[in-house]
This record gives sequence, C-alpha cells and structure tokens, in this order.
Amino acid sequence: MKNVNETSFCGLIGPYALSQKPHIQKIPHPKIFIDGGFRHRSRISSSLSLLIGDNDSLKLKNPKKYFDYLLPQEKDFSDFSFALNLCPNDLDFVYADGFFPNNEKRFDHLLSLIGESYWANKPYPTILHAHLAIFPVGKWHILIQGIFGLTAFQEGNVSLRSNDIAGKIKYSCHQQKILPMSSRYLGNEGSGVLELECSVPIILSTHSKSFVIGQKLPFLKYF
Repeated sequence: MKNVNETSFCGLIGPYALSQKPHIQKIPHPKIFIDGGFRHRSRISSSLSLLIGDNDSLKLKNPKKYFDYLLPQEKDFSDFSFALNLCPNDLDFVYADGFFPNNEKRFDHLLSLIGESYWANKPYPTILHAHLAIFPVGKWHILIQGIFGLTAFQEGNVSLRSNDIAGKIKYSCHQQKILPMSSRYLGNEGSGVLELECSVPIILSTHSKSFVIGQKLPFLKYF
C-alpha cells in the first residue's frame, strides 16, 4: 500500500465529530470546509482551504466576508455535492469527515451524502466515514479486518477474492451479478488485503474502522 504522503487528495470537512486520525491533518493537502465545518478550521487549519455553503449552519452576520463560495439557501442541490464537484479528477482519493451525527435525526442528509458521492462518478475512492467508502469502476486492493458488505445502486458484475499472500476471505466470487440494493453481499468477513473488481461503483461498509487514514492508504488501484 502507498504511503499517504506520496498521494494527492482533498478533504471535505463537515460540522459533526471527526473520525479521521490527526495524522492525516499533518500532511499538507487542500480542504473544503462546508458551512458548519468551519468550526473545525482552528483545529485543522490549512493554507490550502476553502469555505463553501449557504450559511444556514454558521449563521454569520457578514457571510460574504468569510465564504469563498456563498451558495443560495433555496437551491436544488446540497452544499456537499457542490464541494464534491469542485474536487479535480486527478486526485488519488477524497475523504469526507464530520458528516455523520451521533444521533439519527437526519437520515435524509446521510442518504443524500451516499447518493451524491456514488453518482458523482469520480475516478477515485471517496471515503465517507471510517466505516464507509465508495469505490469506482476498476480493480482495487483493499485492506479489510472483520465483517464487511458490498452494495450498489446499479446492476453490474463484481469479483472479490483474497490476495494470495496477504489476505483471507470467507466468501469470494468471480464476475458475479450484483443487483441494486441487494443484501446478497452483506455479512462477508475478511482479513488482510482483498482484491475487488467491479463494473459499477461499489459502496463498501465495514464493522471495523477500515478507512481511517494512517501512514499508509488502506486501498490501492491495480491493473
């Protein structure tokens, strides 16, 4: 797996508690603070940063003074989707942090977060939480520990197997059909490096914090 400081990536910062390790904040990279995520700016300050949003969370008295992109509050898209579309396609990955509240009051936000990330068609993984990431079409090495599941919003094919040297998996498959929102690929179990090949974007969720970014990336594209 690659060292993180050898990669190019961007962070999208939301208003809730952060799940990523402080290590990632020590590596210079651009960050987009999304509305209430501005409150984290003093903790993870960056000279390469933007503030975007509609000011419905921050409620600043003079928002034009602070926002790089001040969006209208009445709109048919989210602040998050606008920020995600600002991310260039030549990155290695994007991570989002601070978008999952500790309560369950805003399922609409959580569902739209997953949906916007899935349909953005970015050519790199989008990490939405320590337990959740979206992988685009392609072949991937992924570091997994424990129970995990695969989901898709489209019909396609998926292959999943353990790396011969560094991984184990309970249920493998080869060019097997995956249906939208099917439960067929839930409840799998693996350890070490797994190989995923998918013809449609895949939502990968884990019970362990597989997508906390440490010194090395927990995934790598291979050909």
